[in-house]
Amino acid sequence: MNKYRTEKDLIGEKELPSDALYGIHTLRAVENFPLSGRRVNSALIHAFGLVKLACAKTNNDLGFLESAKFAAIDQACNEMAVGQLDEHILVDALQGGAGTSTNMNVNEVLANRTLVILGHRPGDYGTIHPIDHINLHQSTNDTYPTALKVALIFKVRELEKELVKLLEEFQKKEKEFADIVKVGRTQMQDAVLTTLGRTMSAYAEAIGRDRWRIFKCEERLRVVNLGGTAIGTGVTAPRQYIFKVTENLKKLTGLGLARAENLVEATQNSDELVEVSGILNACASNFLKIAGDFRLLSSGPNAGIGEIELPARQAGSSLMPGKVNPVIPEAVIQAALSVVSNNSTITQAVGMGSLELNAFMPLIADKLLETVTLLTNGSAIFAEFCVNGIIANKKRCAEHINTSTAVATALVAHLGYEKAQEIAKLADETGKPIKEVAISKKYISLEEFEDLTSPEAVNRLGSKQCSTTVPVVKNVAQASRLRSKCTSINPLEEINNRDGYSTLNKLVPFDFGHPLSIAKRNLPHWQQPGTSYFVTFRLNDSIPKQTIGKIKADRGIWLNQHSKPYSKEDWQEYNRLFSEKIQNLLDAGSGTCLLKDQAISNMVKKAFLHFDKKRYDLGAWVIMPNHTHLIVTPYENNSIQEITHSWKSFTAHEINNSLKKQGEIWQHESFDHIIRNEKQLHAIEKYIIENPIKAKLKKGYQCSTSTM
Repeated sequence: MNKYRTEKDLIGEKELPSDALYGIHTLRAVENFPLSGRRVNSALIHAFGLVKLACAKTNNDLGFLESAKFAAIDQACNEMAVGQLDEHILVDALQGGAGTSTNMNVNEVLANRTLVILGHRPGDYGTIHPIDHINLHQSTNDTYPTALKVALIFKVRELEKELVKLLEEFQKKEKEFADIVKVGRTQMQDAVLTTLGRTMSAYAEAIGRDRWRIFKCEERLRVVNLGGTAIGTGVTAPRQYIFKVTENLKKLTGLGLARAENLVEATQNSDELVEVSGILNACASNFLKIAGDFRLLSSGPNAGIGEIELPARQAGSSLMPGKVNPVIPEAVIQAALSVVSNNSTITQAVGMGSLELNAFMPLIADKLLETVTLLTNGSAIFAEFCVNGIIANKKRCAEHINTSTAVATALVAHLGYEKAQEIAKLADETGKPIKEVAISKKYISLEEFEDLTSPEAVNRLGSKQCSTTVPVVKNVAQASRLRSKCTSINPLEEINNRDGYSTLNKLVPFDFGHPLSIAKRNLPHWQQPGTSYFVTFRLNDSIPKQTIGKIKADRGIWLNQHSKPYSKEDWQEYNRLFSEKIQNLLDAGSGTCLLKDQAISNMVKKAFLHFDKKRYDLGAWVIMPNHTHLIVTPYENNSIQEITHSWKSFTAHEINNSLKKQGEIWQHESFDHIIRNEKQLHAIEKYIIENPIKAKLKKGYQCSTSTM
């Protein structure tokens, strides 16, 4: 058998090993682009295997590819998708030609592997040809961007999982360090007292935002231009193929992919990749901040801040005995800086696309995939090798409190600014602790000082300089009087537990003195920042569409027959005919009732609890077989619509993944109602907690007081 075979192309002939799965196009690319010394990212190769399989299956379904040949191509593509053919993809990650060299390397390897499966020798292109069979009805310009997006979605999912682990580690430390008071610093100078738990909670919140943003990346990547061929017009591809190929890829990958409505636009523009890169860049910026803080907080340890101890991972010096360096934060910072650099490159490369195509897709792909890998691996080592093992140096925290003028700020609410400043100045001049100076001047007692610097005081939102009780506001005049009474009222009222139902610790009732806004969709959504809401949302199939249509029609007739203002009797009739009817239909358990499954119900419960005490205060809640009710008070800059959307979007993603399906999980619109006063709160709480009883459920539900 000859050791070599000869292949021809437009340029001429080349000899290559007779058993090589690559071909002449690959060989020329290897010669032409010895740039980075790195091969194409393996995730892109695996995704290409799936894309080529979807194309081959579509051609087979439509009669353009014989079944015997398709069966062998199917096997070869699956081998590529699981990494068995990685060693045969030889081209450099960076290359001219918009990715054609990668596409042809893939085509040649799949063609020759198919030939081997069929019992032929590599290079027998009369039987299976890299272009006529493997690349049939395709172009680099639609397969390469599609493969990149598929690869990115899979890798972004891995990143999200690692961020969840990192988030959970920070949340554990938040609880563990909740009572450790320390000096808070602004502009690297002692400022006010805080707790180490609060410091960790800030990191957890930042990573939580990253996790949510990155989860949403999939929405930006799911639209592909497969079938558009060269410039999005679909030239050389049959119409049936264009409509069918993305659906086949969707089924093969299990991803929620969709064909772009405008294939020409999707072929020439890649701004969504800049958007994704920006989201990843935001995550890198948080890594920079947090890892940098860890280096500072652990510095010394004897001659620095030294308030935390990082796990010792390796000896720190070949010269200095006993030195241990913060190597994990340093490594994470380097990964993050690389991501920041990649983001700049991606932005410029996307912007340099010309006319109908971007020729720099290989660079974009290389940097994006590297970015996700760096963040995924960085998150993993940060969680496992660093955050997990952090130890608080309580003694050092206490020493800093004793000697820092930051303690004086804690006294301002009690003594006023002038006296607190006097104490701070005297402490600085004499070298005595703030505590000693304040007590010796008889400005404050030991008991008062300890109360003002306790973990409870430090963790309190606002100061105890005025009453924190806010009565329910009934009119504008009362709102005005309340605001004039104290300039720093904390509008979070503690509510007594009545009849065993009250689970919402903080009620912010509707305030007649503040303006309302409205967001209109099918239903009006009245909004007032900071108020408490009663929220209901249901599964998409919980009430048949015909039934809902009839209820809407009947409601329209009723509204036409009744004039405003409606009487009390009118409202009672309306609730009986429509609101109560819908609730009774839900309680009857129509539809698939997915939420009866404990595992699925737990996904919803997890979503509710995830940002409790971070973005909102969660009150009473119940997860019924086909709907949910809950009470929630959003924090500042968190709207009820954003919160509800995040619950529904996240749980829909998780539920579909667990069921290995696609499609709508929740009814598109939710019901939300501003809670007007404490009396209404208790009525709603009672309604929520007793909903399973009213529906005569003994199991298949979860609520804030019990689980069945």
